[in-house]
Amino acid sequence: MGIGSQETPLSVLQAMASLGTRLARDGWTLRSGGARGADVAFETGHRRIAADRLEVYLPWKSFNKNESPLYTVGPEALQVAAQHHPAWDACSGMAQKLHGRNAYQVLGPALDTPSAFLVCWTRDGATNRQERSRDTGGTGTAIEIADAHGVPVFNLARASALRDLEAWLAG
Repeated sequence: MGIGSQETPLSVLQAMASLGTRLARDGWTLRSGGARGADVAFETGHRRIAADRLEVYLPWKSFNKNESPLYTVGPEALQVAAQHHPAWDACSGMAQKLHGRNAYQVLGPALDTPSAFLVCWTRDGATNRQERSRDTGGTGTAIEIADAHGVPVFNLARASALRDLEAWLAG
């Protein structure tokens, strides 16, 4: 799974695109969300090799001009997101759908197949619920869902993240 802030630095976006290509080459399916920045970087890199192993979950049809057919956010996904968002009731309906798609990114289309891992970038480098802050942004919902389901999070804001991911991939 590859996601992150729309404010991701250019050098990290380039690393994300390369990582997307490498993971596609290694046979991984990418789950992402069609947002500008990190999501698009991962998707672009992955699409170079394996567009058929790309699951882009959108909050609504044609989000950011993305034509993924995965654009319906159902009540179950919204419920998962609500459990992991610190101010759910303050979110507009559109914001709830944006967060709701995170449930699919982490847990798959039927919300029963957690991703193997999550790679992201946030300003604060958060990798779990306890580290989440205002600087984690919207990616925090996905991080918290991943944390609750035992999905390892590799946040590229941390100097050790790529090395840790490499070690995890090596098994």
